[in-house]
Amino acid sequence: MKNKLFYGVFIVMIFSFGIGVASAQDYENRPYMEQPESRKTEMDQPRSHQGRMDQPRSHQGRMDRQRSYQGRMDRQRSYQGRMDRQRSYQGRMDRQDSRKMESEWSDESTGRGYYDPVQRNPLVERRTRDGLSFINGGVGIRQRNAIEQVEDNFGLKLVFADLDGRYIADVAVDILDDQGRRVFSLDDGGPWLLTDLPPGNYQVRAFFDGETKTRRVKVGSDGVRTVIMHWNL
Repeated sequence: MKNKLFYGVFIVMIFSFGIGVASAQDYENRPYMEQPESRKTEMDQPRSHQGRMDQPRSHQGRMDRQRSYQGRMDRQRSYQGRMDRQRSYQGRMDRQDSRKMESEWSDESTGRGYYDPVQRNPLVERRTRDGLSFINGGVGIRQRNAIEQVEDNFGLKLVFADLDGRYIADVAVDILDDQGRRVFSLDDGGPWLLTDLPPGNYQVRAFFDGETKTRRVKVGSDGVRTVIMHWNL
């Protein structure tokens, strides 16, 4: 009887041990989501550490972006500063040129004086032909404005244009005195032509596009005489 009881207890112990081993193996083989919360927490610890490692990198990225933005702003301010200095320098040069152009040039033959445009103004060129000073040009608003600043010191201003008001250049011009003698000639006149003629009566002949225009003008000593000559083109 005692031997049967001993064998029974022994069998129960072996059976219980087998169940425990099987349960442990089943626990280890469970998927992650089916494991207890404590087990998942232990497995998440490396990920939490990685998150802490990512935080300094994120902060460093923000600092780098701020430095990059600050660098762009500094370069823009530096460029703006250079542009301002250039404008300031150009303003000083313009004021110096203006003061130098105010030094009056006098022509002994006519007694007229005018600001010498050759000296400092690259848009206006004073030339001499047949013993007379003249300015020929007017192509573009800037050059016309420059000519207008000195035109009152000349005797005659010729303007060449079509009937619609468009300016004409390369006009052949002859100016004769009241004795019929040619005192000035130019093959490429216009659109504006200023000549420093002495006071008197003159005849202007202008040839363009196969047509000659003739005008009689009187030049005085009290300012420029403006004559506009039109062609029907």
